[in-house]
Amino acid sequence: MSLEESHRQYRQYVDRADAIGDDRQTVLNTLLTEARGYDNRVSAKALAERTTVSASTVRDIVRELQREFDVPVASLGNGYFLIESPEELDRVVESYREEIATKRERMRRITAAYNRAGADR
Repeated sequence: MSLEESHRQYRQYVDRADAIGDDRQTVLNTLLTEARGYDNRVSAKALAERTTVSASTVRDIVRELQREFDVPVASLGNGYFLIESPEELDRVVESYREEIATKRERMRRITAAYNRAGADR
């Protein structure tokens, strides 16, 4: 992403932040200034320390930023970051695919175990 595109994107998010409240704006501004790209991840705890809310509320704010304001923020492992490149997006999407596959396998196993146990009831 060119510097000009990055500044334009930053301005777009900052303009939106004016309407979302102090803690949300603080979280967004922190993401925009400190968490651009995977290598600059910021934990929910670190974000919470910059606001008046808990880490769990920060997670809610991040989901709201994703859903309502189209902010491309992701979490892989130990922190949030703004997706800055197609490669980062691919990494996030692949991680989510693996997570979904794991959950599907758990569902299959627990359903099978329940059905086997049901035969004994």
